[in-house]
Amino acid sequence: MIYDILHQHEQKLDNGRMTFVFPLTHVRNISREFRGEYDNRLPATRRLVVSQENWCWGKFSAPRFDLYLRPFPLSGGPNGSAEKRKLPQRPPKLVTQGRVTSYTDLEFNFDVYDEVRRQHEFSEDFKTYSTWVSNLLYREPHLPRVTCGGEVHLRLFFSYVSTFNYLKAMVTKKTWFSAQCSKVSLVLYSGGDGIPNEDSLSRARILAVWTKVGGWQVEEETIRSLRAGIA
Repeated sequence: MIYDILHQHEQKLDNGRMTFVFPLTHVRNISREFRGEYDNRLPATRRLVVSQENWCWGKFSAPRFDLYLRPFPLSGGPNGSAEKRKLPQRPPKLVTQGRVTSYTDLEFNFDVYDEVRRQHEFSEDFKTYSTWVSNLLYREPHLPRVTCGGEVHLRLFFSYVSTFNYLKAMVTKKTWFSAQCSKVSLVLYSGGDGIPNEDSLSRARILAVWTKVGGWQVEEETIRSLRAGIA
């Protein structure tokens, strides 16, 4: 009963770039006997949630160039590559502590920052976060992969209804989503809610969900109501 109760709780780790929420792992340090019994009672589903903190993916994008081939500072700028290297290359050790601590469910919460950015810039961000996610899955054997039956859920947060169609079209068009994700959610929320996470999700609206098995499920009535309110 003690182990089952412990498995109902989660811990949070903030590394300055990403926030990781995951099952308790530090309790494995209590004793060798406790660790063995705790690992033997692992639940069937083990979830890791990775949330982007209060920054924009554009700061990690490669520098863009204008028609005269001069550096154009709207994206990552000359330090884009250096900034990209600051992203965590692997989850913190506490997240993957113990060889038996493999995850069955992985969720990513990313904000497209449409309050201050133009829609075509989201596509540039996609190259950055898709590469980061792919590398993370490749380097870390504890993380689930869709090709091996794991669940990988990507939630894209945005603030304006007008962004919805662009994101939906991008998810449909780019094969990376269907190759690496089992589920994609498009979430309308207020940027004032802070980091896109479970707390802000409780006050948000999920406008559409794509799954590998069922395709798109769109909340058409909610979208029409929101657009009518804007009009």
